[in-house]
Amino acid sequence: MNLSEAKELAKNGSLSLDQIPLEFRADQEVVLNALSRSPGKYSGRSALAYASDSLRSEPEFILKAAKESHLTLGWASGDIRRNRAVVIEIVREWGWALEWASEELRADRGVVLEAIRQTGCALMFACEELRSDREIILEALKDTYLDGRGGSALKYASANILQDREFILEVVRADGQNLQYASKALRSDREIVLEAVKVNGKALAYASYDLKANKEIVLSAVKNEGTALQFASGKLQSDWEVVREAIEESGFAFEYASSELRANRVLILAAVKNFGYAFLYASDDLRADKDFVRQVVRYRGEALMYASKELRADRRLVIEAVRNNGLALRYADIKHQSDGILRAMAGFSVSHEELLLAACNEFDQQNCDEILIASVSEELGVTSPDIRDEYKRRRIDQFQ
Repeated sequence: MNLSEAKELAKNGSLSLDQIPLEFRADQEVVLNALSRSPGKYSGRSALAYASDSLRSEPEFILKAAKESHLTLGWASGDIRRNRAVVIEIVREWGWALEWASEELRADRGVVLEAIRQTGCALMFACEELRSDREIILEALKDTYLDGRGGSALKYASANILQDREFILEVVRADGQNLQYASKALRSDREIVLEAVKVNGKALAYASYDLKANKEIVLSAVKNEGTALQFASGKLQSDWEVVREAIEESGFAFEYASSELRANRVLILAAVKNFGYAFLYASDDLRADKDFVRQVVRYRGEALMYASKELRADRRLVIEAVRNNGLALRYADIKHQSDGILRAMAGFSVSHEELLLAACNEFDQQNCDEILIASVSEELGVTSPDIRDEYKRRRIDQFQ
């Protein structure tokens, strides 16, 4: 095999770099060709691992290789990792590469700034002193990208700065969720927690036990994000005012109210008006209460989904629900889902004949719904008496 053949074999992927003779692994083109066959910039380990030591110490090659693989600096020589110009150029493209920079460069303010401007969470690889640097951390926080475990750059700040009250006040005013990184003492600080929950109600999750039982703080939290009610103390989950504020902001919040309040008709109606499916969290007794369910589905037809099985089979209730929201028909007992009148009310395409037959069947009911018949008449373009005449005619034909 000659050099030209080695280049071609590496380029077309016929051979991986470890299968190519050692003498050709010092050639830039051969190694770069092999790298170009990698499936993405987060791979390329094998090719770089088998490149010659001389190449892995060559700045020009390393910069070219870094454009093919973000992992390049990890395979570079110690000299390259100490080369400030090379490292800066690499971390500008991919901040995480700071991990492989020399200890000296991870303590270099300029290098670290370049890395965190590209990826805020690269802060984790900076030296302790820079992870305590206010300017550095605030710069890192401009990048809202989270690490693979859902943490922001603040997760990697030093313990010292996370005990700095003024700093924590500043960062929670920017993002309430930053409260989770504050020291235990500061998560018990009333002013800090109040500022955090005003920005993001769910920051209540990180407040101290005592502050989760503080009504002023919890009210501020649920006014911002109703579902923050889940983090409130049990006592406040039973507090009428707190729960009412929470469900005004989000019907979902009703899930976290106490069992006593989830049996309260006024609160249930308030929650359902906001979000029909909140009826799921009402007590079983109320979901089986026919009169109350009628009230509920008149506000939000889709709430029929969580009525008791018996009530979902009640045609009158289904009619009430479908009048409010045609989608409610999908939650009715299956025997009603093919009902021509109900399907027409729900907005489905129904033929004239199908609708007329359904109207005739309605007359068979002991308590015929005259309003329903009137609406069907309008849909058919005929008067109610015409439907009655057609009904009578069909009944006569039936017995002849």
